[in-house]
Amino acid sequence: MKNLKLINYKSHRGHDGCTAFNADLVYNGKKIAHVYDDAMGGEYQYTTLGKWGSDEYMVNYKTLKGLIGKAKQLPKVKTEYGEINNCIDFIIDDLAKVWEIKKDEKKGVIVKRHSSWQIIGFKTSIPTTIKKWSDGLDAIQKVYDEQKQKGAEILNTEYLQSVGINL
Repeated sequence: MKNLKLINYKSHRGHDGCTAFNADLVYNGKKIAHVYDDAMGGEYQYTTLGKWGSDEYMVNYKTLKGLIGKAKQLPKVKTEYGEINNCIDFIIDDLAKVWEIKKDEKKGVIVKRHSSWQIIGFKTSIPTTIKKWSDGLDAIQKVYDEQKQKGAEILNTEYLQSVGINL
């Protein structure tokens, strides 16, 4: 499933303030479907791209159905409630999290917390902290080092390294 990605990702407020999203699903470089999460619980909604009944639609439909079948064959997912069968929504969820983390990467050190993440930092963004305070980079380095010492999984290491944090 490494050839699967989301483009045109847009998040918005969903049910009860949860993050919802819209995106186009691309497989092997070709847009095949639109995916929508209303954050109401339950499965994502997929709309196959192309005019209904056209050759393009049928190819995209078969590709999407094939991906759904492939996802079900992947190893079970371990959760706090036990193991559950894998599905395409779990893969899409992981791809959506990449977009959300990318959006937040400049806000602070992003640490994985269960199935979500927490931003640890200051009231200003990383670029502003570095620019405003002479010891800004050192302060961010300290936050990073403390989290690593606690065994935390840091999710924005690539960005942190790009601004001068020693990993």
